[in-house]
Amino acid sequence: MKVKYIFNLVTLTLFTLFSLALSGCSGPLRVEITKENPPTFVLHGGGSGYLHGIVVEEYSSTGQGDNVWVIGPQGSFPLSHFSPTKIKYGELPSGWKQERPKDGSNPPPLMEGKTYVMICLMTNVESKAPIFTIKNGKAVQGK
Repeated sequence: MKVKYIFNLVTLTLFTLFSLALSGCSGPLRVEITKENPPTFVLHGGGSGYLHGIVVEEYSSTGQGDNVWVIGPQGSFPLSHFSPTKIKYGELPSGWKQERPKDGSNPPPLMEGKTYVMICLMTNVESKAPIFTIKNGKAVQGK
């Protein structure tokens, strides 16, 4: 009886340690915006989270700007902590739907000198909203 109790206690302890180790693997979501125009949004980490949509809007220090591109998966989209998720501005990923522009046309080109914010709509992980500006024909991510 005592051996079975010790075995169960050791099993429970190992299971708890293993679960805690796995939960720490995902880490926070990190978003990289590539330099080309149009840029690719590279989502790293956030392995326990679900991505529900991407919103790209004009950024203004005086308030919210116009949404220029809004997309979302047609179901829940779990992020992987092993490989990054890449979404290029204006290219709809397979299994996703575009909500803006509503008519399904291409989103407007990102304009020189304008600043934009890219919002990741997430659950189970903190949402991110990095800003970037188009300078000299390239996307420059803000700090």
